[in-house]
Amino acid sequence: MQVKKTPEKYGFINVLNDNDVNKTIHAIENLYDYWVQRHNIDSYILGAALYEHQKDYGGIINYFNIAKIMNPILLENFGWLYEILLEKLSIELAEPFEITDIIGYPGFHIFGHPHGKLNSDVSIQMMQTLLANIHSDIQGNLLVDYWKETFQSDFDLSNPMSFTLALELPKNGAGLSTWGINDYEKNDDYEKYLKSLDYKKFPYEYLGPPDIVPYTVGNMFYFFGDMLHQIAPAYKMDYNDRRITMQGHAIKCKGIWRVYF
Repeated sequence: MQVKKTPEKYGFINVLNDNDVNKTIHAIENLYDYWVQRHNIDSYILGAALYEHQKDYGGIINYFNIAKIMNPILLENFGWLYEILLEKLSIELAEPFEITDIIGYPGFHIFGHPHGKLNSDVSIQMMQTLLANIHSDIQGNLLVDYWKETFQSDFDLSNPMSFTLALELPKNGAGLSTWGINDYEKNDDYEKYLKSLDYKKFPYEYLGPPDIVPYTVGNMFYFFGDMLHQIAPAYKMDYNDRRITMQGHAIKCKGIWRVYF
């Protein structure tokens, strides 16, 4: 498989100040009963995630059912955050963005311990490895029946959009591994570690070392298209470190970007 070219449109948007970040983290911690654990380590999802929940029993129906349960909970706790997010996206990209009740609202990835606990040794070891797959964000194709039913033929699956809002990051760095976006590289110890890992195990032609997009708390990174990328591993992670991000994707339907998780 050939590496997808660098997207024509990508960048950072400042979304939250420190007080808003702390408010969001506090709300996420209060919703611990709704965290869904993955990989039998300190790795969790909060919300209805299409790429994850459609794999469970019931398939795509399972995803819709979880969205029906989780969306009201997320809206009650993060409605103010969604308003900020949609406004920032719409202003920065000069196009309207909306969420809908039927598909999952933007949710959260949590790598690290629940509040009041410490990371396990196994979790630290796993999160410093190439745990995440190299992939493209084309899961919107799984919703093709929903797009057709709701928007008839007026939707575009060829140019998906993805974003990550950083809320809490490990001390020694966190980011996105890409193969084409090198505008933001710092050449620091974190990036040198990521470039030293062996990426030959993934089912693509050998991609070589990645280009790193480093995250900063309160800022959102977005890109358009089906670019190959990977959640970058942690580096020298300790027992208190966490990596918490809000995640979302969008498909343009009838002139409006419909945001989902």
